Amino acid sequence: MYYFIGIKGSGMASLARILYDLGYEVAGSDIDKYIFLEDGLRERNIPIYSFNKDNIKDGMDVIVGNAFDRSNEEVAAAEDNPNVTIHHYYDFLAKLMDDHISIGIA
Repeated sequence: MYYFIGIKGSGMASLARILYDLGYEVAGSDIDKYIFLEDGLRERNIPIYSFNKDNIKDGMDVIVGNAFDRSNEEVAAAEDNPNVTIHHYYDFLAKLMDDHISIGIA
């Protein structure tokens, strides 16, 4: 499972939807306040949780958003769990794009 810490962020929500559409199990957490970016997640029935260290489970691949560090209880729980693989958003996105052709237009 891919678990996103900060799943309602613009890049994180998009990446979560892409992974879901590729067939992966996806869930994540964020603030409780409604953010329009969660609509696409909810349309896909991707679970969105409130931040809680107990959300982090053995075997997860945790993707940490750019706005978060160890002061977030879930980041700390993931870093302290040797059975969790941690990815930072920008590193995970770069690795994912290694398998695809990317074109940028400005």
